Amino acid sequence: MKMLTKSVSALCAVYGIMLFSACEKEAIEQTNPMNLSVKEQNRNQQIEGESLIASLDLGAKGFINFSRLDDGELIVSGVVSTEGVLPNVNEQLPPADLYTLVSGKEAPKALIEAYEEVMSKYSTQGEVRKDQTAEGVIENTPLMSSGTFKDKYCPQNWDYLYCWTNRTGTSYVEAYKYSMHSHASPYRGSVRHRLRYKSFGSWKLVRDYVTEVGETTLFSCYGPLRRTRESKVFEASGDGYHHSIYGTN
Repeated sequence: MKMLTKSVSALCAVYGIMLFSACEKEAIEQTNPMNLSVKEQNRNQQIEGESLIASLDLGAKGFINFSRLDDGELIVSGVVSTEGVLPNVNEQLPPADLYTLVSGKEAPKALIEAYEEVMSKYSTQGEVRKDQTAEGVIENTPLMSSGTFKDKYCPQNWDYLYCWTNRTGTSYVEAYKYSMHSHASPYRGSVRHRLRYKSFGSWKLVRDYVTEVGETTLFSCYGPLRRTRESKVFEASGDGYHHSIYGTN
């Protein structure tokens, strides 16, 4: 089973500055003093400067958290059961609408206001940069239908969309965007799924989840300005998964 500590972290401790770039790129500052399970580690992740706005506890079907960072970013994150939690939605779905669809309850006012504030700063004008991508290796024998994943997690009505099904190995998108949303669903083994963005030239980790068969990650990261953002699935050699990335330019 994969845990949220990586072998490169040990290498960093041994070799220090010689492996600085590798340490910065792959290691996560994550400790597990209480020996929590992977699911508990996923659920409890919170980064410096983060304020939780709302949380949906779905029991055995997972969780979804809605947070605001001190630099203005609005974050939605969770791990949910692949079947029966998220609706098939092809239009852009604001966080408050997602909250209501999943819970059946009215979204908190603070969540509505946080989204409105972030989107009020959006402009269609801005620098265009070429996306950097790696798709992973295509496989032919998934246990989860790729059609099911495409229907639920590859919405078409966005400025950009990458929908990679039946993959193994590493895949990622690094792109200069206003928002980035991403899902990963393993159908064999387990994978790590990470979301991060650049702030003042350095990578800032948002989430780094271990996801297993029957689960789907839910990552969304909004504004308040265009940044270099990355969704990456890794530690997936020999594992099989689907991975989607989409959002606003």
